[in-house]
Amino acid sequence: MIKKRIFSALILSVFLLLGFIYLNKVFASSHRYANTIEDFDELTKKENIDIIFYGSSHSFTCYNPLIINNITKTTSYNLGSDALLMSLTDLVLEESLKKTKPKLIILEVYKGTITAPSDTKEAKGYQLRALDLVSNFSFKKYTEVERIYNKNEYLGVLFPLIRNHTDWNSKNFSSFSKRVNFDPNDFYYGGYVGYGTIIGEKDNRSKYENFRNQEKRKNNKDTLLNNKIKEDIAAFLKIANEQNIPVLAVTSPDLRAIYENYYLYDEFRIFFDKFNVPYLNLNDYYDELDLSVNDFRDPGHLNRTGGTKASKFLANYLNEHYKFDDRSSESTWQSINS
Repeated sequence: MIKKRIFSALILSVFLLLGFIYLNKVFASSHRYANTIEDFDELTKKENIDIIFYGSSHSFTCYNPLIINNITKTTSYNLGSDALLMSLTDLVLEESLKKTKPKLIILEVYKGTITAPSDTKEAKGYQLRALDLVSNFSFKKYTEVERIYNKNEYLGVLFPLIRNHTDWNSKNFSSFSKRVNFDPNDFYYGGYVGYGTIIGEKDNRSKYENFRNQEKRKNNKDTLLNNKIKEDIAAFLKIANEQNIPVLAVTSPDLRAIYENYYLYDEFRIFFDKFNVPYLNLNDYYDELDLSVNDFRDPGHLNRTGGTKASKFLANYLNEHYKFDDRSSESTWQSINS
């Protein structure tokens, strides 16, 4: 009798656990990054990805895999996520390397993702997009959750069911997909989003009109790369090194760069040199990129035309400095780049 009760309790526990896992998938948040991850999973089932971009919105609004693919004859993908902190980027790297092994990793870095985690609800919400990818059995996930969130937020961070439990009426219980629809004026491909809008006066357009002619201000006494941030970047580079995958570090065009302390980019270069990682700051190439204020959707992000210019420039840079296998004769490559 006792054995029967124990067996029944075990069966009930298994069903409750499976139900909890199912509901967490149903209640996962819908956002742009869901499209990125779902499409990444589908692509990795078809073929290996040669080049993967990691970083923030400065990555996914700048580097268009469709352009990169057609110029380099490779398969690339953009895993950039909104406001993703550097301390979480290695988690995204680890998860992606379980599904594919790229020939080159491109890490986008800038001021916003190396500063201390913001305590605002919006900033914390952005980090959930990457954290939802990572298993709750990951020890490092708990370390980062503790670093970013308050104790009363832990359960909501770890379990979408608890986080979004009030959304019962809006959930589709027959689908785990969390994709969203993009504005018809925007272009989405391989994790990249080319926005169709142009910077306006609400974003101080007039201030940036002559950004290419501004003198760069540098103050080597004002450092942003503290030891903790260096450890975060080094952790990312260590994972790539252990997999024998080269890394290229990049900084995307940002209208604010020359109005702030430009010494940060010297700091990046000095740091990456110690790891023998090349560093490319696109804010040094405004003339070569032929950028104008109309190539930005806001001070920190390129729009579709700006992303096209940056992607072509970077693709040609890759052809000059790296050697990749030509994938263009493969049927899968032709189908995804048609």
